[in-house]
Amino acid sequence: ALLLAAPGLAQTPDALGLLQRAGDAYRALSSYHVEGIMDVRQVAGDGSEQALQAPLIMAGDRAGRVRLEVRHAQAGALVVSDGRTLSTYMAPLGQYMQKPAPARTDSAGVPLPPQGSPLQRYFALPEGVRSATVEGTAVLELDGQRRDCWVVRCDMTPDQALAADSAARAINFLWLDRERGLVLRDSSVLTLHEPMTGKAQVTTRVLRMTHQAMDAPPPDSVFAFAPPAGAKKVSAFGSPQGTALAEEFEG
Repeated sequence: ALLLAAPGLAQTPDALGLLQRAGDAYRALSSYHVEGIMDVRQVAGDGSEQALQAPLIMAGDRAGRVRLEVRHAQAGALVVSDGRTLSTYMAPLGQYMQKPAPARTDSAGVPLPPQGSPLQRYFALPEGVRSATVEGTAVLELDGQRRDCWVVRCDMTPDQALAADSAARAINFLWLDRERGLVLRDSSVLTLHEPMTGKAQVTTRVLRMTHQAMDAPPPDSVFAFAPPAGAKKVSAFGSPQGTALAEEFEG
């Protein structure tokens, strides 16, 4: 359920202050277990479209255990570490790799989520935000409870995108839980222009959280790896993207 309304001026908080509070809340976590549905739609300059929907599972704790899973037959991937072994599975290849988990150098905080995780930028907020405004309030339902939210519009256009395309834009709308400051929904529109034709390529992503358990240690099973039926263990993926995903934990 979603209700959107413009807030009264007297009650409207500072947008960057809300984003700072959100980032502080993520950085203070002792553990997280978040599930959601990601919808991606890309429209190319010639009008052709591609669409993808995939469930996501994201978890981590101060022991260095982590899980990032994208459940999709053609684009699925799993990176999971139990603190001892790092396992990476690429669904399109039907292959998995295993190696020792990276040593933890800072046991005080939860490790930063891997590059492929939507949560990573939440841990960095308000870094990367060029400007922000509070657009209104909303009510979302999560885990059977109604949550009051602030809806914040953020210009998060990366410098590298602007360097290649001065008209590039990356606009995000974040639904921030008014109680804890955490992100309950994330909608983004990235617009880039083709160098030769100037036609716009528009990528829309919507992440709807369906479960969120913070500071409640996830069960050991969340960080366990069981090779899918028919999966082959390899020392290197046939795809460089798969190898790069595993290496995200070793930076």
